[in-house]
Amino acid sequence: MIEVHGDIWDYHDRGWIVIPTNLIVKSNGLAVMGAGLALQAAQRFPSLPRKLGEYLAIGGHSVSYYPEYRLFCLPTKESWIEKSSLSVITDGCSTLVTQSRNIEKVFLPKLGCGLGGLEWEDVKPALERLLSGDKFVVVLEPS
Repeated sequence: MIEVHGDIWDYHDRGWIVIPTNLIVKSNGLAVMGAGLALQAAQRFPSLPRKLGEYLAIGGHSVSYYPEYRLFCLPTKESWIEKSSLSVITDGCSTLVTQSRNIEKVFLPKLGCGLGGLEWEDVKPALERLLSGDKFVVVLEPS
């Protein structure tokens, strides 16, 4: 895992992006994607909340992928209102490693550390153990 600084969307043309999500589906069938990077993804790809909502509605509780957008949605918590869970994140990253085996670069934010309320100092060591090599790139805020 390597780290770079910048806007994660500036890297989208170089690989896939991981979007941190939760597991909640609204009564209209759309996944809750109302803040942070999830909201940005929903705005860029308006059909994404419906596609993720459909996945969650059939019991999908792991990483989902959307080749048409070059995106992975990785849950970091059950509900949007909760704090992120390091165990949910590490489970998701284990799945991400498998699902991305044929992908050259995967860019991700500091999972669980924005609206999820976790500290990067706690999350980073766990991700480093799972996301080895230079395939996985954590995009930090611009310096």
